[in-house]
Amino acid sequence: MKIVNLDQFLAMPSGTVFAKYKPASFEEVLIKDVCNLESRDFMYQSLIEMDSTGTEDEENILDDALRNGSSFDLDLDCPGRDGMFEEGQLFAVYERQDVEQLIARLGQALEEGYKS
Repeated sequence: MKIVNLDQFLAMPSGTVFAKYKPASFEEVLIKDVCNLESRDFMYQSLIEMDSTGTEDEENILDDALRNGSSFDLDLDCPGRDGMFEEGQLFAVYERQDVEQLIARLGQALEEGYKS
């Protein structure tokens, strides 16, 4: 993993796995999508986005999950836009080895915690 500034991050390809970084703290893990170098913003994919038709539907789904223990589906093809334009923003970028380790660890978790 490495810490990069905004210019370095924007130059990275779509598919880069990252988290916004503030000294000693990491935010949500995201996947970089397309970016606009002129406006200095970018699209990303969250790994915890819920499959819903909108805000009211999300509220109903989460309420049902909380009250009844209902499961809900994720939407891993729902890009968001980062338009915060913070010049000083830093990013913790997962390198290839880190992503491979993450995939392996998730595979272990799948075997350990989700036995059929």
